[in-house]
Parts: sequence; C-alpha cells; structure tokens
Amino acid sequence: MTNDPNLEDKDLRERFAALRREDEAQAPDFVVLTARRRPRSVGKFVGVAAFVVAIVVGVILLRPVPRKPEQGTGGNIASIAEWKAPTDFLLETPGRELLRSVPTIGSSRDYSQSSGMQKRPQVRKQALP
Repeated sequence: MTNDPNLEDKDLRERFAALRREDEAQAPDFVVLTARRRPRSVGKFVGVAAFVVAIVVGVILLRPVPRKPEQGTGGNIASIAEWKAPTDFLLETPGRELLRSVPTIGSSRDYSQSSGMQKRPQVRKQALP
C-alpha cells in the first residue's frame, strides 16, 4: 500500500467497477412481461349488473314483513315492575341473613359474668326490611 490516499481510492474504485461488470455479465436479462388488455365486453357488464339487481330485489321481496302487535289483548304483556331477571338467584348469597341484621355487642354470657359487670338492658336494633 502506498501513503497516497488518492491512489488507494482510485484502486478501490477500479476494483469495485470490475466486480460490478462481472456481476452484470452473469446476471440474466430482466424481461418485463405485460399482459394484453382485452376489451371489456358490454354484455358481461350488463349480465353482472342484472345479477346484482336480481339479488337485491330477491332479498327485498323475501324479507319477512313485521306485524304490529294487537292492541286489544294486553294480558300477555308484563310490566317492567313484575319482570325478574334470570340471574336474580346469584344475588342470594350464603349468610345473607347475617348481613341484614346488626350484631349486638356484649351479649355473650361468659363476657358479662367473667368481668363482674352488672347486666344492663341492651338496646337492640331491628332487622332491616
């Protein structure tokens, strides 16, 4: 190698150019194949349009017509207040009765006898409705 950077750059350029020429010689020619455009036939377009229109008309004609409910018989219509959800049983948890009442403090007999306290009447709350 020489100390001149210009000579080294020129040598590298020549080597890369030689590699490029070698690659180009080995590469196959790239041929672009173009598809021939066939003229669209008007008959095909009309046929497809008629098919689409027939499908749309068939769907419209075969669709069931909604009927209005009879106004005279109101016996089979339940009000919203009477309705029960099918999952209401999930709200009935075990021990639910304990949560509806308020516990009393100091009602244990062992506690009042062992502490030597006098029994006093206790105020008890009623269960919530």
